Amino acid sequence: MMEMSHSPLLIIASFALAILGSFTTLRLTSNLRNFDIAARKIRVVQAAFVLGVSIWSMHFTAMLAVKLPVVISYDPVLTLLSALMAILAIEVVFLFLHFGKRTKSKVFIAGIITGAGILGMHYLGMNAISANVVIVYDPLGVVITIIVGVLSSILAMKIAYGGERSFSNTVLGAIILGLSMSAIHHTAMHFTMMSKNDAVADLALSLLNGEQLALLVAISSFTLSCLFLLLVVPAEKQVFGAGTSEEVEAPVDMPTADEPPVQEIQIPYEQENLQRYLPMGEVYFIRASGHYTYIDDGTKELFCPWSISRFKDCLDPLSFIRIHRSYIVNKDYIKGIKRRGDKSYCVVNNDNQDEIPISRSRIHEFKKMLQAN
Repeated sequence: MMEMSHSPLLIIASFALAILGSFTTLRLTSNLRNFDIAARKIRVVQAAFVLGVSIWSMHFTAMLAVKLPVVISYDPVLTLLSALMAILAIEVVFLFLHFGKRTKSKVFIAGIITGAGILGMHYLGMNAISANVVIVYDPLGVVITIIVGVLSSILAMKIAYGGERSFSNTVLGAIILGLSMSAIHHTAMHFTMMSKNDAVADLALSLLNGEQLALLVAISSFTLSCLFLLLVVPAEKQVFGAGTSEEVEAPVDMPTADEPPVQEIQIPYEQENLQRYLPMGEVYFIRASGHYTYIDDGTKELFCPWSISRFKDCLDPLSFIRIHRSYIVNKDYIKGIKRRGDKSYCVVNNDNQDEIPISRSRIHEFKKMLQAN
């Protein structure tokens, strides 16, 4: 068996590529329920391509970080097929998660498919190694790798999709997913043995050595992730139309004496591929979701491109009260308070009779407000 050593710099680069690709992908798939079906499919394909390429780049960079006493090459067809396998698996995952109702069981199954896709890509990519190297897998190691891959992928999907898709959950989910990819690769390699095949002649040195090729792959993958990450930057001001996007100006200034009262300010929201507006007075409550919010019109929640902090300059303090760091409620639509254990909830008089958590630090102020009314 040949002794294997590793380039620490390339190992770190492989980790960084996995995490960056995961973050870019999760940002691309944020708020997809506010896109029409055609636009959502395009985003899913883009996200699957980015993550699939990131998985392959992580694997290839980590493999090029391995230093062996012989020169190895990779079969281009099998190498391409391994990348396509990763892309296809991730596309199945996103189609599963972003079309139809998302449930805990769906997230669980998505984690299994993700882990299977990464595992399949790894072992198919290993088979692409040139014939002058004989590869032997420890059967127990393969089982351990599968367990590590599936469980870590389920955890990553649960964090990224199991609850509110906030920015912090996206970052944490990206880190866990990136580490999951790397854990699969390095666990598999730990139980992989390589030896020289004396029946095959040594390969000639290529024009690019392993480190140079790895650097080229890493830069290409990094650039790809950054370019696709730019797609989510204008989302806060974008109208998702049929192939077009145009800037819209939302009201941000406080009204003057000549303008309509505060409650008449129009709040933008996106529905059915169009930018629409809801009078402030018709907003039942506001819920923060990462950099964006959802506003309730009494029947359903609507996606709003504003952040919750942006509302503070527009809200009438006599009509709205912040009861939680993620919720602002219109006093006119409060039905009452409900206690459940040591927690308090504000019951909103909308169609769903939503129960909104009240922060302990705000419960006293909230009760005083209700008594004053």
